[in-house]
Amino acid sequence: MSMVSSALHSAIEKTDIVEAQSAASLIISIVEGNLSEDIITVLREKTKEAGIEPPWMLVASRNTVSSGLEFSKGRLWTDLMRFKTANISIKYETEVIALLSENMLNEYLVEFRNSLDLGYYAIGVSLPLLSLVQLPARYKQAMYALKSGDGSPGIYDSRVLSFQYLLERVKEDNAQLGFAHPAIETLKDYELKNGTSLYNTLLEYLSCERSSTATSKRLFIHRNTLSARIEKIEDLITIDLNDPFERMYILLPDLINK
Repeated sequence: MSMVSSALHSAIEKTDIVEAQSAASLIISIVEGNLSEDIITVLREKTKEAGIEPPWMLVASRNTVSSGLEFSKGRLWTDLMRFKTANISIKYETEVIALLSENMLNEYLVEFRNSLDLGYYAIGVSLPLLSLVQLPARYKQAMYALKSGDGSPGIYDSRVLSFQYLLERVKEDNAQLGFAHPAIETLKDYELKNGTSLYNTLLEYLSCERSSTATSKRLFIHRNTLSARIEKIEDLITIDLNDPFERMYILLPDLINK
């Protein structure tokens, strides 16, 4: 057998082995970092055959009363496999994870609620994914969402929690460095010496999208008072409040420390 024929035979044999695997085992393989093109291609075909079209969602579920018990996990897996909503459910680690179409998520959650007692389960939902290569990241998202509930039953959605996660990471990374816009220290120093509240005024002004009406109401001050404060702020610090990056730079330290 020539080297070319041998390589071709080996490739076909490898594809046959991948195709023989269940969709569940392929998902686990990808979640664990095996992003081979053969596995991705075969899983894409298997999801299509199962009626699970992209964009997909990954949902992690756990019994909060008997978390980690193999019997509890197996029973949940069995129940999910009986759902009318097309999904591929897998027992993995201490959870049951399910891959389904994004447009079927609400139907899946309604069926979950109707079939099982949500008072006993925590559910973590990932962001949508358009490529199966994103499965490892989406699994981590679903697990982050699940753990955000601190063991309490409920539905925890990454689409709601993703910004919180980003803030937490920035806070963690910046804990020792203490990076912040230089203007913040200038305003705080002025406040300390003069007993004003310019820094808080600026934060509220930016949080209200620079709406004088909304900011005045939030601070319980007259619009003329607000205008005077903003003028003083602009005298003290050299920043362009029309620049969205400057505004975020000022707001970020306050957001991560709340």
